[in-house]
Amino acid sequence: MEVLSTKEKIIQAAFSFYKDYHFERISLSQIAAKVGISKAAIFKHFKNKDDLLACMEEKVFAGIMRMLEQVQKKIDSGDDKDLLFYITVYLCQHIEYINFFNSVNATFTFDEFILKFREQGIAMFNSLFTDTGSPTNVDSYRIMLYIAVMLLEFIHRFSLSATASEKAGIESYARKAGDIISRGLCLNEERLTEERIGQLDTICIESVENVPPVDETFKALAKIVEKSGYEGVTMEALAGELGMAKSSFYSTYKSKEEMIFSLLRKEHAKILDFFLCVLEKAESFSEKIYVMYSSCMNYFYRHSEILEACKYLRFSSFMNKQHMEDFPCKDVIGRIWSIIFLQGDCPSEFPDFMKEIVFESFFLEPVYILLHFLKHGFSEKDIRESPAKIYEMLCFGTN
Repeated sequence: MEVLSTKEKIIQAAFSFYKDYHFERISLSQIAAKVGISKAAIFKHFKNKDDLLACMEEKVFAGIMRMLEQVQKKIDSGDDKDLLFYITVYLCQHIEYINFFNSVNATFTFDEFILKFREQGIAMFNSLFTDTGSPTNVDSYRIMLYIAVMLLEFIHRFSLSATASEKAGIESYARKAGDIISRGLCLNEERLTEERIGQLDTICIESVENVPPVDETFKALAKIVEKSGYEGVTMEALAGELGMAKSSFYSTYKSKEEMIFSLLRKEHAKILDFFLCVLEKAESFSEKIYVMYSSCMNYFYRHSEILEACKYLRFSSFMNKQHMEDFPCKDVIGRIWSIIFLQGDCPSEFPDFMKEIVFESFFLEPVYILLHFLKHGFSEKDIRESPAKIYEMLCFGTN
């Protein structure tokens, strides 16, 4: 049995806090208590907390790097399993890596990972980016983003709600995930025509014009999250961003959590009412799927200043199931779910376990694609075409 060094025990203890979706500030005292040492003993191995976080980040990259090197050898030798299978298995076994990165890196992008691995000699990513780090092709880049987000959703579901048999058969779950991403849902539904897609897009674009503007306090919250992550959000920071006295927030909210919860509730209410309005115009199950992607893409394209915060807070404790039980908008979310999946036009062959994943993807796919496209300066045309591309990949696959 391998005997771990104290330094490694500290790193493992720190990662243990991220096995659940944990986004509160984690102190060195908490980590020390888990190891069974004093806080002062940590400084024998790390200069400060930032040094510990840097070592944790290095461990994430090193672990994924070893996995990708092994995958590259297996693929080169004719292994019948593909990259998606191995990545899904590995990250389902190391959910703390995903949670850690989402917690400490507010502006995380998939580019960072892929370019770093390419620099280390992983050839499977060579075709995605030029030597300067720009995507070589918009369509290929969009496919990569779609696959990455769907993988996150499969892994997210596995960590939160996989059945006992799924957890015992992780490889079977990984194959299922890879098959659905590659081949699509294979539903017995006709493709939407370009003409109808254009009509639905017009409805979404016109409808978003009627949505009330984003609350100024939420905009300020978004700026802080983008600059400093969730840990940087304090009453003082928000007051400073708005040029107000911090006492004005303490008189309204008891805590940071109450403040964020209240702000999220207001923004969610507006977005969800917008979704309900657009869904009324959909005439089939396929159209419902499509307008959810299109309406979300158009909403956040219009309000891109809150993109980073919404992506970040999506993974925080505010969006876990336990917290959502008390969320004031849960009835509206339930109505949207019912309209899409329970009104009789949802195909019988639609897998039950995929409903939750697809529902989450209505938000995540447009948000991540839009964030990355705006970063690279892609055209409005490329952005406007994305809902149709997402719909095609979901229903008919990426191959």
